[in-house]
Amino acid sequence: MSASQTILIGRCSFWPEARDPEAWLRALVTLAQAAEQSGTQTWTSPRLLGNAVLRGHLSRRGIPGLFGLDDTAASAVLLGVGFLELNAERSAWQLSNDAQNILTLWQTVDHRQAMEHLALFLLCRSAWLRLASIKFQSGVWQLCNWDKLKASNGQLRVGKSLLLASEADPATWLSGIEEPVLGAWWPQFSHDSPVTAQVHAPKTAKPDDGLSLSPLKSPLYLLDSLGWLDPSGRLRLPASLAQQLFLRSLTGAKASRASVLDQLTTTFGDHRGVFPLEPVMLRFAEALGVFPHPVANESAFIAWTDRLLSESIRVGAIELFSAEPGQPRHGRGLFGDVQQKLLRWRVHEDFDEVCTNVASSFSQPVTTTSL
Repeated sequence: MSASQTILIGRCSFWPEARDPEAWLRALVTLAQAAEQSGTQTWTSPRLLGNAVLRGHLSRRGIPGLFGLDDTAASAVLLGVGFLELNAERSAWQLSNDAQNILTLWQTVDHRQAMEHLALFLLCRSAWLRLASIKFQSGVWQLCNWDKLKASNGQLRVGKSLLLASEADPATWLSGIEEPVLGAWWPQFSHDSPVTAQVHAPKTAKPDDGLSLSPLKSPLYLLDSLGWLDPSGRLRLPASLAQQLFLRSLTGAKASRASVLDQLTTTFGDHRGVFPLEPVMLRFAEALGVFPHPVANESAFIAWTDRLLSESIRVGAIELFSAEPGQPRHGRGLFGDVQQKLLRWRVHEDFDEVCTNVASSFSQPVTTTSL
């Protein structure tokens, strides 16, 4: 096994005015316009982007949160939610498909729907919001006098409106909860070696440049405005949302196997809904506990995958729409067919029953403690 991977979590950063989540969306529009006018995107860092494009449009404190994963160094750094993604070939940041999708929704649906989509995206992709939600859910962190705070221009302050109990040291915040904190980022990392996460916000001469949890007021205010937050900070999502793969760890809800598979295909899929089969099935097997550490070329994993998919397709629990060849990194393909590595399908609820029946035939039964 190779050495452990360390993921550094950049400083907490959201839109500066809690009541104005659209500040981030307006900033994305400005970036899209700048890219269209120049014909290229050459933003090499949050600071340079702020100085060159977003000066006067968005406070510099709200800019790092727009950025995603920088994996060019030995330790990957997760700067924010991923509206900007790194183009490794050009060593520059560009608008992600998620950013384009959010902007399209913002411009075409009503305000409530757009804010719901933004909130869901943050709940899946913001390590800071997920960390706070997990801590509030467990009762380790406490939100105090929230109703009073949200009605004022006051800041969220540790020790006053945010109590951390015995967890004053940021070095302890992520210990043992790396996977739920990373949420939708988690499947992107290799799990051939342990993955650890650490808060990375070095102290500077300016307090606003260091570690501060005050920016959390902004996403919490958004959740509250949708009715998705109780006064203690615990989520109260609609039942249909609480079942989603990357949200259930924030609410304690259990997800169906069909919804777990759906969420994984979405995570790995492109804008067409086409996804690489083998990476999805590896993560799915791990999520179910059929194989705690599944290996792609392991005969038992291959047999389980082939039987599960053949039976699901036979009874209509999985509706296969298309299959196409991929690259070597996409694995062996459907039933070993190299011409069917990238798939598009629909998973129906009766998949759960098929999944349970197939798993019962293997020596390592499905565990349901995490589902």
